[in-house]
Amino acid sequence: AAAHAAAAASLVNLVLAELLTNAHAFLVVATNHCGDDLYRFEQHAAPRSPSFYMRQVTSSVNFATGDGRGGHGHAADCVDFLHGWLNYQIEHHLWPD
Repeated sequence: AAAHAAAAASLVNLVLAELLTNAHAFLVVATNHCGDDLYRFEQHAAPRSPSFYMRQVTSSVNFATGDGRGGHGHAADCVDFLHGWLNYQIEHHLWPD
């Protein structure tokens, strides 16, 4: 009986962790890539070309995560961490590696 309870608890924890991880990933990716104010291009640009880099800057945005007083404190660092530093979209798109 104890083995079945442990297995059930493990399965529940696994499913809940997966749901939480997926929700977090969706919220981070969606908020950083789906803005209505982002410019969208009609045609593709050649990778690593000057036009490609210009488009990355033009169609990306950085989200400021200051502490509300003009500084960059621990709260802003926590937000950056929770976003996986993807809130710095320009840098992320210019240097994805």
